[in-house]
Amino acid sequence: MFSRRVPKGYSENVTFPNRGGKLDTNGNFIKWFGWKMHALVDTASGITLSYMITPANVADMDMAEPLVQKLKEDYEEIFKPSYY
Repeated sequence: MFSRRVPKGYSENVTFPNRGGKLDTNGNFIKWFGWKMHALVDTASGITLSYMITPANVADMDMAEPLVQKLKEDYEEIFKPSYY
């Protein structure tokens, strides 16, 4: 697996991959570069109901509410979840 440096013309464009990083449970800093898929999954069946792809630096908790809204819009006639 090869990694590339961030190009000089880097921007905050959401269609362009981005850097991210965090501390793991042992205190080691983990870095990444690319995209992230945020998914809303049915816990009973394991089926993905809704998803969004963002640059890697976007936090999962920032995408929770937009995912629920997308689920409501996409499936409002089919079913209504009892909890999220």
